[in-house]
Amino acid sequence: MLLDTETTGVGDDAEVCEITIIDANGTPILDTLVRPTQPIPAEATAIHRITDEMVATVPSWPEVAEQYAAVVAGCTVVAYNAAFDVRLLQQTHQIHGLTAPILTTACAMLLYASWNGEWVEGRQGWQWRWIKLIEAARDCGVLEDGAHRDLADAHMTLGVLRYLQRRTNGRKPARQNAEGNVAALAN
Repeated sequence: MLLDTETTGVGDDAEVCEITIIDANGTPILDTLVRPTQPIPAEATAIHRITDEMVATVPSWPEVAEQYAAVVAGCTVVAYNAAFDVRLLQQTHQIHGLTAPILTTACAMLLYASWNGEWVEGRQGWQWRWIKLIEAARDCGVLEDGAHRDLADAHMTLGVLRYLQRRTNGRKPARQNAEGNVAALAN
Protein backbone atom coordinates (compact mmCIF):
# COMPACT_ATOMS: atom_id res chain seq x y z
CA MET A 1 0.00 0.00 0.00
CA LEU A 2 1.03 3.58 -0.62
CA LEU A 3 0.21 6.45 1.71
CA ASP A 4 0.31 10.21 1.35
CA THR A 5 -0.79 13.00 3.67
CA GLU A 6 -1.28 16.71 3.38
CA THR A 7 -0.89 18.72 6.55
CA THR A 8 -1.46 22.06 8.22
CA GLY A 9 2.29 22.63 8.22
CA VAL A 10 5.56 20.97 9.12
CA GLY A 11 6.04 22.00 12.77
CA ASP A 12 5.40 20.20 16.03
CA ASP A 13 1.79 21.42 16.15
CA ALA A 14 0.92 20.52 12.53
CA GLU A 15 -1.65 17.83 11.79
CA VAL A 16 -3.09 15.85 8.91
CA CYS A 17 -5.76 17.57 6.79
CA GLU A 18 -5.89 14.95 4.00
CA ILE A 19 -4.95 11.28 3.84
CA THR A 20 -4.91 8.80 0.97
CA ILE A 21 -3.93 5.15 0.93
CA ILE A 22 -3.95 3.27 -2.38
CA ASP A 23 -3.25 -0.35 -3.19
CA ALA A 24 -0.59 -1.62 -5.59
CA ASN A 25 -3.02 -1.17 -8.51
CA GLY A 26 -3.58 2.49 -7.64
CA THR A 27 -7.09 1.93 -6.28
CA PRO A 28 -7.96 4.19 -3.33
CA ILE A 29 -8.61 2.33 -0.07
CA LEU A 30 -8.83 5.49 2.04
CA ASP A 31 -9.07 8.93 0.43
CA THR A 32 -10.46 11.77 2.51
CA LEU A 33 -9.99 15.30 3.65
CA VAL A 34 -9.70 15.61 7.44
CA ARG A 35 -10.97 18.52 9.54
CA PRO A 36 -8.02 19.75 11.64
CA THR A 37 -8.34 21.29 15.08
CA GLN A 38 -6.72 24.51 13.89
CA PRO A 39 -7.06 26.75 10.83
CA ILE A 40 -4.89 25.80 7.88
CA PRO A 41 -2.16 28.44 7.49
CA ALA A 42 -2.03 30.29 4.19
CA GLU A 43 1.48 28.92 3.56
CA ALA A 44 0.16 25.35 3.66
CA THR A 45 -2.88 26.18 1.52
CA ALA A 46 -0.57 27.77 -1.05
CA ILE A 47 1.13 24.39 -1.48
CA HIS A 48 -1.73 21.86 -1.34
CA ARG A 49 -4.68 24.15 -2.14
CA ILE A 50 -6.76 22.78 0.78
CA THR A 51 -8.75 25.56 2.43
CA ASP A 52 -10.56 25.85 5.74
CA GLU A 53 -13.83 25.94 3.80
CA MET A 54 -13.01 22.60 2.16
CA VAL A 55 -12.49 20.88 5.53
CA ALA A 56 -15.28 22.61 7.48
CA THR A 57 -17.74 19.70 7.19
CA VAL A 58 -15.49 16.68 6.61
CA PRO A 59 -14.66 14.06 9.26
CA SER A 60 -12.24 14.93 12.05
CA TRP A 61 -9.26 12.66 12.76
CA PRO A 62 -11.06 10.63 15.46
CA GLU A 63 -13.69 9.78 12.82
CA VAL A 64 -10.99 8.62 10.37
CA ALA A 65 -8.47 7.05 12.77
CA GLU A 66 -10.21 3.69 13.17
CA GLN A 67 -10.48 3.15 9.42
CA TYR A 68 -6.86 4.24 8.98
CA ALA A 69 -5.70 1.78 11.67
CA ALA A 70 -7.65 -1.07 10.08
CA VAL A 71 -6.17 -0.38 6.64
CA VAL A 72 -2.53 -0.25 7.79
CA ALA A 73 -2.72 -3.14 10.28
CA GLY A 74 -0.14 -5.79 9.43
CA CYS A 75 0.95 -4.09 6.20
CA THR A 76 4.07 -2.34 5.05
CA VAL A 77 3.08 1.11 3.88
CA VAL A 78 5.21 2.95 1.32
CA ALA A 79 5.35 6.73 1.36
CA TYR A 80 7.48 9.35 -0.33
CA ASN A 81 9.37 10.84 2.64
CA ALA A 82 7.88 8.28 5.01
CA ALA A 83 9.51 9.82 8.10
CA PHE A 84 7.49 13.02 7.59
CA ASP A 85 4.16 11.20 7.14
CA VAL A 86 4.82 8.97 10.15
CA ARG A 87 5.67 11.98 12.34
CA LEU A 88 2.58 13.91 11.26
CA LEU A 89 0.30 10.91 11.74
CA GLN A 90 1.71 10.42 15.26
CA GLN A 91 1.25 14.13 16.03
CA THR A 92 -2.32 14.03 14.76
CA HIS A 93 -3.11 11.05 16.98
CA GLN A 94 -1.54 12.83 19.98
CA ILE A 95 -3.47 16.04 19.34
CA HIS A 96 -6.67 14.01 19.65
CA GLY A 97 -5.52 11.93 22.63
CA LEU A 98 -5.38 8.76 20.52
CA THR A 99 -2.74 6.06 20.35
CA ALA A 100 -1.22 5.74 16.89
CA PRO A 101 -1.07 2.21 15.49
CA ILE A 102 2.32 0.69 14.87
CA LEU A 103 3.20 1.51 11.29
CA THR A 104 5.72 -0.43 9.23
CA THR A 105 6.98 1.77 6.43
CA ALA A 106 9.29 1.89 3.47
CA CYS A 107 10.45 5.19 2.00
CA ALA A 108 10.18 5.66 -1.76
CA MET A 109 12.14 8.92 -1.52
CA LEU A 110 15.19 7.17 -0.03
CA LEU A 111 14.88 4.36 -2.57
CA TYR A 112 14.76 6.84 -5.45
CA ALA A 113 17.65 8.87 -3.99
CA SER A 114 19.80 5.75 -3.79
CA TRP A 115 18.93 4.78 -7.36
CA ASN A 116 19.57 8.33 -8.58
CA GLY A 117 23.06 8.04 -7.10
CA GLU A 118 23.90 11.67 -6.38
CA TRP A 119 25.92 12.18 -3.19
CA VAL A 120 25.68 15.31 -1.05
CA GLU A 121 27.16 16.19 2.30
CA GLY A 122 24.45 16.02 4.95
CA ARG A 123 24.13 16.39 8.69
CA GLN A 124 25.69 13.00 9.34
CA GLY A 125 28.23 12.85 6.54
CA TRP A 126 27.72 11.94 2.91
CA GLN A 127 24.26 10.74 1.88
CA TRP A 128 22.16 10.34 -1.22
CA ARG A 129 20.56 13.63 -2.32
CA TRP A 130 16.86 13.63 -1.60
CA ILE A 131 14.78 14.42 -4.67
CA LYS A 132 11.33 16.03 -4.41
CA LEU A 133 8.45 13.82 -5.55
CA ILE A 134 7.55 16.14 -8.43
CA GLU A 135 11.13 16.02 -9.74
CA ALA A 136 11.34 12.22 -9.39
CA ALA A 137 7.94 11.79 -11.08
CA ARG A 138 9.02 14.06 -13.95
CA ASP A 139 12.29 12.12 -14.36
CA CYS A 140 10.36 8.83 -14.38
CA GLY A 141 7.69 10.09 -16.80
CA VAL A 142 4.85 9.74 -14.27
CA LEU A 143 4.11 13.38 -13.37
CA GLU A 144 0.39 13.94 -12.80
CA ASP A 145 -1.81 16.99 -12.62
CA GLY A 146 -2.86 17.82 -9.08
CA ALA A 147 0.54 17.47 -7.41
CA HIS A 148 0.52 18.21 -3.67
CA ARG A 149 -2.86 16.58 -3.28
CA ASP A 150 -2.82 13.11 -1.82
CA LEU A 151 -4.33 11.01 -4.57
CA ALA A 152 -2.08 12.49 -7.28
CA ASP A 153 0.98 12.23 -5.02
CA ALA A 154 0.21 8.60 -4.13
CA HIS A 155 -0.20 7.75 -7.82
CA MET A 156 3.09 9.48 -8.65
CA THR A 157 4.83 7.55 -5.88
CA LEU A 158 3.44 4.32 -7.30
CA GLY A 159 4.64 5.38 -10.74
CA VAL A 160 8.15 6.07 -9.43
CA LEU A 161 8.23 2.62 -7.78
CA ARG A 162 7.07 0.92 -10.97
CA TYR A 163 9.72 2.83 -12.94
CA LEU A 164 12.44 1.69 -10.54
CA GLN A 165 11.15 -1.89 -10.67
CA ARG A 166 11.67 -1.92 -14.45
CA ARG A 167 15.31 -0.85 -14.03
CA THR A 168 17.15 -4.14 -13.57
CA ASN A 169 20.68 -2.77 -13.18
CA GLY A 170 19.73 -1.01 -9.96
CA ARG A 171 21.50 2.26 -10.82
CA LYS A 172 20.71 5.25 -12.94
CA PRO A 173 22.91 5.46 -16.06
CA ALA A 174 25.94 7.74 -15.66
CA ARG A 175 25.25 11.37 -16.50
CA GLN A 176 27.12 13.22 -19.22
CA ASN A 177 28.43 16.70 -18.62
CA ALA A 178 28.21 19.59 -21.09
CA GLU A 179 31.30 18.35 -22.92
CA GLY A 180 29.75 14.92 -23.42
CA ASN A 181 32.02 13.21 -20.90
CA VAL A 182 30.55 10.72 -18.45
CA ALA A 183 30.39 12.30 -15.01
CA ALA A 184 31.80 10.12 -12.25
CA LEU A 185 29.70 9.55 -9.16
CA ALA A 186 31.23 10.01 -5.71
CA ASN A 187 31.56 6.85 -3.64
